[in-house]
Amino acid sequence: MLRIYYKKDKRLAKESDISLLRTIPLNDMVWVDLQNSTVEEKVTIETYFDIKYSSVEESSEIESSSRFNELDDELIINSNFLSLKQQDFDYCPVSIILEKGILFTYRDDDLKTFGESVKKIKSNPGSFTNGYHILLTILETGIEQDADIIEGLAKDIADLNKKLTLNRKRSDEEILLKIASFQNYNIL
Repeated sequence: MLRIYYKKDKRLAKESDISLLRTIPLNDMVWVDLQNSTVEEKVTIETYFDIKYSSVEESSEIESSSRFNELDDELIINSNFLSLKQQDFDYCPVSIILEKGILFTYRDDDLKTFGESVKKIKSNPGSFTNGYHILLTILETGIEQDADIIEGLAKDIADLNKKLTLNRKRSDEEILLKIASFQNYNIL
């Protein structure tokens, strides 16, 4: 799926038809988002804009110290976004390129971070005039969601601690109580 966000009449417009890509002035482009894209979509975007997305395999193999590269006119980020799926956690790789004020994202997953970011953008489209603004919103939203997940985990650990404190009949109680105390230190 392809989404092209661009400036139109002081607002942001969205286009999903790759055949219309060449009709949008380059100076008006803000964000090109590829999600579960076809090979044709990916190659067309890479060729037209002269960029190179990392593949999922390349993103997962990159050392943590190499996940962020800043060049003269380009920022490249390969990151894993945390996703909560049916009471389980998953790390979803995302390739991000910021070049000449245009944000390019490439991912396979439908991530809540991106959906929530789009809602923020739609609520105040005049504030998002370039890819820098979009990237900051995506990162801010991702951090907020990670914090919510961590807060939920902290609550679950605190609840477990209370249950163990009330029911001291378990043989592994001492270990679990120690884990709970570590959690209490983290909250402080």
